[in-house]
Amino acid sequence: PVKSILKALNALDILSLQDVRREGVGLFDLSRQLGVRPNTLHNILKTMALCGYVAQNREGRYMAGPKCDQISAVGRLISGNILNGIVEPALQSLGKRLGETVVFTLLSNGRRYQLLVIEADNPVRVAVQDGGYSIYELVTGRLLVAYAGSEARRLIAEHYGYPGKAWGGAEDMDALDALCRQVREQPFLQMRSLSGELDTFGLPLLIGEEPLVSSIGVFLPSYRSTPQ
Repeated sequence: PVKSILKALNALDILSLQDVRREGVGLFDLSRQLGVRPNTLHNILKTMALCGYVAQNREGRYMAGPKCDQISAVGRLISGNILNGIVEPALQSLGKRLGETVVFTLLSNGRRYQLLVIEADNPVRVAVQDGGYSIYELVTGRLLVAYAGSEARRLIAEHYGYPGKAWGGAEDMDALDALCRQVREQPFLQMRSLSGELDTFGLPLLIGEEPLVSSIGVFLPSYRSTPQ
């Protein structure tokens, strides 16, 4: 094994699996447990912190970082039967009732992932393709951005840049935050394509105590879109 990676993973084991109350572990205590010199360990932890896998509390003690919480939350979504046992049946029911295409998307590591697509039975329906769009161009994407925490929104900006013309002309974080506040003040989000042929509706969905940010989108031809 690569020794530096092994040391980092062993440190992560202690911080994420042994410090279950997230009280933090001091550098010298962690050094003693791992058998790694404090100076070497400090450099390893610094790199892990830059990547989001390690954080420090007010006392300077090390603890599992936000990436670990994200991994845990995604794991619960998949292995806890929430996705297949709860979300998918609910979306199937919604799609059948509306007669339109419904999607379920998730924010993970600053990116939008489309996990479920329930296609409409209508002869004329919207075929939803994943990819080729900025997160800011989609109703589900804007909801993910709007309900993301500050760290997650920073990652979004790293991956996708700022929206600019794609959404409200925002070219910095302050402008993006202002757009997000506007979205959170609405009961749902509606968008119409530039051609006027497609309407999309979206709702945010926050799952769990350490919430996973997800969203539900409904896609339909504009001529079938009524106020009701």
